[in-house]
Amino acid sequence: MEKVDPPHPSKTSFIEEVERYWGRKWWVDSEFGRLKEVIVYRPGEELKLVDDPIKWLWDGIPDPHRAAEEHDSMIEILRKEGVKVHYIEERVQRPKMYFTRDQAVVLRGGAVVGRMALDIRRGEEVYVHRKLASLDIPIYRVVGGYGYFEGGNLIYLDRNTVLIGEGLRTNEEGVEQVIEVLYMIGYEEVIRVPLAGYYKSFPSGYVHIDVGLNIPDHNICVVYPEALPYYIIEELMERKFEIIEVPRDEALRMATNFLPIRPGRVVAVEGNRVTCKKMERYGIDVIEVDVDELIKGGGGIRCMTLPIDREVVWDEE
Repeated sequence: MEKVDPPHPSKTSFIEEVERYWGRKWWVDSEFGRLKEVIVYRPGEELKLVDDPIKWLWDGIPDPHRAAEEHDSMIEILRKEGVKVHYIEERVQRPKMYFTRDQAVVLRGGAVVGRMALDIRRGEEVYVHRKLASLDIPIYRVVGGYGYFEGGNLIYLDRNTVLIGEGLRTNEEGVEQVIEVLYMIGYEEVIRVPLAGYYKSFPSGYVHIDVGLNIPDHNICVVYPEALPYYIIEELMERKFEIIEVPRDEALRMATNFLPIRPGRVVAVEGNRVTCKKMERYGIDVIEVDVDELIKGGGGIRCMTLPIDREVVWDEE
C-alpha cells in the first residue's frame, strides 16, 4: 500500500469556506448594496405594555392595531422591491422588539449578536439569535461580559471602514468585542463615534449613530450634524462624500433613518419633505411610507429591519 501523509489543518479562511459548509454566503458589507433579505418582527399586543411613555422611551401611547397595519404596508413595499422577508414568529413581551436592527448585525459571512443596554429591551437578542440560527447564518460572536452593543450603532462607510457609535446603548467593552470580529474578517479601520445620551430629560440625546448618518449610495451621505462629533463631518469631507444635511425637525422624524434597497433607492419615513427633495436632487429615489405610529417608539425604517444579505457594491481591487 502506498504511504500517505497524515492530514494537516487547512489554511483557507472561514469566509472562503462558508458557502461550502453552511450552504450559502450570507453577506452585508455596505449600507446600500441591493437588499436581498431581511429579518423583521411584526408588532402586536405587546405594545399595550406601554403605559408610561417616559419609562418605555416612547413618544405617546401606541395604538397596536395601527402600528401593525403600518408595518404590513412597509413589508409590502419591501416585497414589491424584491426583498425576501423573514419574520420572527415567536411573540415577545418587549414593545420595541420590532426594531430588529438593534439586536444583531450581519457582516461578511456571519453575524454578531448584540446585547441590549436597557432592561426594557434586554432579552430581545435571544429571539433574533434563534432566527439567525434557523437560517443557518453563522454566529461569529455573542456580545458578553459587561459589554453591550446595539446594531443601530454600526455603519459601513466604505470597503475597509466601519463606524461604531459609542455611548448610552453601546459601551466601550461592547465596541471592543465587535471590533475584534471586524478586524478578523478583513476591515482595516474602525472609527469610534461618541454619542450624546440623556440624563433625566426625555427625549434628548442620540443613542444610535443612524439617527445622525446614513449612506444611500456611493459617496453620498445624509447627515444630521448635531448628532455627530465634528471630526466625523471632517472625515466625510476628506473622503469626498457629497453631504446632504437634514434639518432638526425632520431628524427628529427619523429623516436619516431610511433603508436603502439598492444604490440610489431608499424606503423612508413619509413627511420629511425637505430631506426627500434634497435626496432627489442628488439622484436618490425615495419611496415614502406612513409609519407615524411606529416611529413613536423612537426609530425609523432602518431600525425596523435587519439586513442579512446584500449584493456587494465595491469594485474588485
